[in-house]
Amino acid sequence: MLRSLNVNHPDSNIVFIGIDNYLELKTTDTKKDLRLYAPKASVFKLSNTKYVIHVSTIGNTLFEVYDYSKSPRELLLSKTFTSRVIPDPEARIGYTKDSTLTIAEILANPQLHVVYPNSGYTNSSVIMRFKLTIIYTDLASRAFNITDGNQLTDQQMNAIKELSSGDKLVFEDLAVTCPGCRSYKLWPYSITIK
Repeated sequence: MLRSLNVNHPDSNIVFIGIDNYLELKTTDTKKDLRLYAPKASVFKLSNTKYVIHVSTIGNTLFEVYDYSKSPRELLLSKTFTSRVIPDPEARIGYTKDSTLTIAEILANPQLHVVYPNSGYTNSSVIMRFKLTIIYTDLASRAFNITDGNQLTDQQMNAIKELSSGDKLVFEDLAVTCPGCRSYKLWPYSITIK
C-alpha cells in the first residue's frame, strides 16, 4: 500500500504541487530492495519505505513500486495519485466550514485554526495572535485588544454569549507560524451569528 502523509485522510490519493510530498510504502517485507518510480515526478528515497515526491503538473501521476532484489525487477504496485495546487490558507473557528454559525457552535471549540479549504492538506500552521472586533446589526462595534495565541479569551466569549442574530465577529491581524517557515498573516475572517 502506498499512501500520502500530507493529507488528513490516509486513503486520499492526493499529492500537492510545489511542496515536499511524503509518501509511505506499507509492506510486510522491509528487507526487499524496493524502489518507487514516477515518470511525472521527482522521487527521493528517505528509507526503504519512505519517499519525498515533487510534482509540478496538475492531473494524474502514476507511481510504481518495484522489487529490485529480484532479477528482472518485479512490479509490486501501481497506483495513481491526483496532483493538486494547495489553496491559500484561511482562518476558521473550531475547524468549521461555514461563515454563519450559532453562538453554541462558536463556543463549542473557541480556537482559531489554519485550514486549506477543500484540499485535505494537513498542516502544522498555528495562529499566534489575532484581533477581534464585534460589529452589531445597528453598526455599533466593540474592538478587543490583540489576543496572543489562538484561543478566544473569557472576555471575548462572554461578549459572544450576548450576541444576536446578524451580529458579526471579524478576526483581523491573524499572525501565523509553522515549523520551518517565517510567520505570515492571513486574510481577515468573519462570522455572522445565526
